[in-house]
Amino acid sequence: MNRLLLVGGDGERTERLTRALRREGFAVKVAPEAMYALTMLERERPPLLLVDGAGGDLPAAELAAIVRSDPALVGVTLMVALHGAEAAPDGFDLVVDGNLPQAELAATIRRRAGERQATPSRTLSGSLETLELSQMVEALGQAGRTGRLSLVFPDERVGEIYLDQGQVVHVRFGVSLGRAAFTELFALAQWRLGITFDFEVLTREEVFRYPRSVVADVHELLLHTAVDLDELRRRTGHGGGRPG
Repeated sequence: MNRLLLVGGDGERTERLTRALRREGFAVKVAPEAMYALTMLERERPPLLLVDGAGGDLPAAELAAIVRSDPALVGVTLMVALHGAEAAPDGFDLVVDGNLPQAELAATIRRRAGERQATPSRTLSGSLETLELSQMVEALGQAGRTGRLSLVFPDERVGEIYLDQGQVVHVRFGVSLGRAAFTELFALAQWRLGITFDFEVLTREEVFRYPRSVVADVHELLLHTAVDLDELRRRTGHGGGRPG
């Protein structure tokens, strides 16, 4: 489990974000202010420091400068979640959009942090230009795989399909969950261009941290999705718009 120190002054927001981050596999410690975070950094030395907002008692840029000046903290990755129209402060390795819904923000943090680390659990990756989404999902189902299939669109939106022993148990894309999210992903994936994917093996314990937004055999779900897409074509005259 990845250790993370979260600096956040809004108690209610910090509590919600902490729950979402723990669901994504982080062991979270919270510092209500930046000066307290510096003390905790010396004691805890977590791999990731997340600052929620660029302002605060000590501006994020100043906090980053202090951390960067300490040789003992050279291995700490610094990430900031920006609110509103805040400008990205200097000194941070990663910048994410703090205006995202909490679950999506936590997933983005997990993904961006994971990109900086070796990910041997990723067993399948590539582009939808060479492989159809339905074939890939069906193959994962037939193989009884447990893990997370992520689709990354050209505009950086990410859709995620979670499988437990070959069953689809959770899907999310933007604010959509479950079967609706599954259908949206397939409607957009038909264009293929610029859409990348990766499948990451997870334990059943890791998968069970997420809600059960849908529980279905892959073949059954694909049949339902085909019906949903046909209905979408009848209503709109096409199978969905280009991602954008």
